[in-house]
Amino acid sequence: MKRSQYAISWIYGEFRFSHLSNTGKAESWLVSFPVTDVESLARAMAEVSQHIDLTHGGSVVIAYEDDMHTHEFFEVPEMASKDLEKYLQRKVDQNKPFNGKASWCYHDAKYSEQGKGILLHLLPQEIVDATIRICEEFYLTPRLFIPLTAVVSSQVKNYSFDGNYVLVVVALFSQRTEIVVTMSDGEVLFVRELPYAGYLEGQPRLVIDINRTISYVKQQFAMAVNRVCLIGENAEAVQKNILTDINVDIHYDQDGLDALFWAKITSGLKTNISANFIPLLTRKRINKTLFYRVAVWSTMLLVITSLFITATIEKTVSDRGGNSQSLDEDISHLENSIKHYKLLNSRREEEKNRLRILRANATNIPAIFINHLGDIVPRGLVIVNANIKLKDRKWNVMLTGTSQGILSSDMKSLDKMEQALKQDPWNMTITRSWKSAWYKHLTSGSAGHSAQSEYTIAGWMK
Repeated sequence: MKRSQYAISWIYGEFRFSHLSNTGKAESWLVSFPVTDVESLARAMAEVSQHIDLTHGGSVVIAYEDDMHTHEFFEVPEMASKDLEKYLQRKVDQNKPFNGKASWCYHDAKYSEQGKGILLHLLPQEIVDATIRICEEFYLTPRLFIPLTAVVSSQVKNYSFDGNYVLVVVALFSQRTEIVVTMSDGEVLFVRELPYAGYLEGQPRLVIDINRTISYVKQQFAMAVNRVCLIGENAEAVQKNILTDINVDIHYDQDGLDALFWAKITSGLKTNISANFIPLLTRKRINKTLFYRVAVWSTMLLVITSLFITATIEKTVSDRGGNSQSLDEDISHLENSIKHYKLLNSRREEEKNRLRILRANATNIPAIFINHLGDIVPRGLVIVNANIKLKDRKWNVMLTGTSQGILSSDMKSLDKMEQALKQDPWNMTITRSWKSAWYKHLTSGSAGHSAQSEYTIAGWMK
C-alpha cells in the first residue's frame, strides 16, 4: 500500500490541511484562526490532528505565501548552476530584510530583454526549520515548501495557448490578492501583492490594479497582455462583475473554484525544483530520519512476529502431544523461521548504526565534512581515501588522492584545496602538506607529463 499524501496551503494566514488519498478521495480542514507565526502553526497542526487522522504518517507538501516572505527580481550573468547558487547566497546575505539566517529559493524570471532574470524568494530560516520540526512531530515528512508564485507559474504551463502569450494571473484570497504576470510558458515577469481581499468587497480596487498592471506591462516590456485569468473559490462571480471594466479578455480557472485547488496542484510538483525552501542537505537528512523510523517499525514488527511464532510452537506442542515426529518437523521449520527473522533484525540494526554515523548534525563533524568535500576538491583531483578520527579533542584528518593532469598545472589546484581547508569553516592546521611528496615528482622530471600522481594532505581541526 502506498503511503498517504498530505498537502498544506498556508497562504496569507489561511491554513488549509488536505489529505489526498490514493483512491482519489480527499478530505480537508480549514483552521479556525489566522496562522501567522510558529506558535499559531503548532496550534493549527494540533487542531488538524483532531479532525484528520495523522497517526499513519506520510509525506507533505506546502504552498506558502505571507508578509514574512519577500521577492526580489534581478538580472544575473550566464553561469553554471553551482556558481549561480554561490552568487545568490551572497545576494541573500547582502539584501535580506530581517535579522538572523535566511532560507531562500529561486526560479527563472524575465528581468529584461537583454539579460537572464532570477526571482529570489527570502524567508527567515527559523520559519522553515520550525515548520519541518512541527510536521515531523505529527509523523509527516516535508518534501516541498514552495512559494505561491512558483505554484502559479506551474499552473500556467497547463493552459493551452497558441503562440507566446502574456498572461495576468490574479489569485484571490480572503485576506490578500496576488497578481502574477507571466509568459504563456510560465516564465514570470513580475509579482504584485495587494493588501485587500480579492472577493466582492475588493472589486473596485481590483479593477484599478488589473488595468494598471496591464498598462505597466506595455510600458516596461513593450508587450501587450493577451488575457487575464482569475483563480479562487469566488473567481466565477468576480469575473462576471468586472468583465466590462477590463480592457482585455478575462477568464477564470475552472479548477481553481475547488477549495483544495492549491493543495492538489502543489502535490503534483517535483521536489527537486529550485523553488523549494527545503534545501537538498535538509531533504537528505529528512529521508535518513524517515528511513530510521521505518527501520524502528520494522524491528517492532519482527519482534511481534517472533512472539507469534513462539506462541505457535507452544500451541503446536499442546495440540500434537502424541505425534513426536510431526512435532519435530514443525518445530524445526519454525526455529529456522526465527533464525531468518533474527538475521533480518540484525541487518536492520546495522543499517540503523550506519544511519547514525552518516547523519549530519552539529556534533557529527565527519558527516558534515564529507558532505561538503565536493565543494573543496577542485576539478581534476580525486579523493581516494578520507580518514577522520577524534583524538585528544581534535579531529585528525588525512586525505589521500590522485591527479590525472600535468604535474606543474595540478600544483595550483592542490594549493587551492589546501588553502580552502585552512579557511572558514574548517580552519584546519596542516601538519603534512601535499608539497612534500609532490616535489619528488617535479625533481624526477615528470612536471610536463600527464600521469597519475598521488598526494596526501593531513592536519587537525577542532
